Amino acid sequence: MAPSSPEATGRWSALAALALAVVLAMAPWFSAAAVLPHLRALWRLTDAEAAGLTLAVQLGFVVGAVLSAALNLADRAAPRRLILAGALFAAGANLGLLWAGGQLRPQACGR
Repeated sequence: MAPSSPEATGRWSALAALALAVVLAMAPWFSAAAVLPHLRALWRLTDAEAAGLTLAVQLGFVVGAVLSAALNLADRAAPRRLILAGALFAAGANLGLLWAGGQLRPQACGR
């Protein structure tokens, strides 16, 4: 098969699309660390609270992976739909931080 054949081109474009989807789906993992300094200042987070926020993001990914394996989702759902659902859920969780607006402080309820 020649490198410029339509079949080879289709494979490379599918690989590029998959790589982009994985990077975008993993973006919430890295975005927590990227916005943490701003959230610390905006929400006046202590070091422990900031660490808890980072830990919550990581635990979310771990819980999602464990549940996906335990429920055998890779064999029950089409890979495209599974990746899309996971990415949309992660994006929704990130969007939830915008709506939380500082109400996520653990001690806020006790004050």
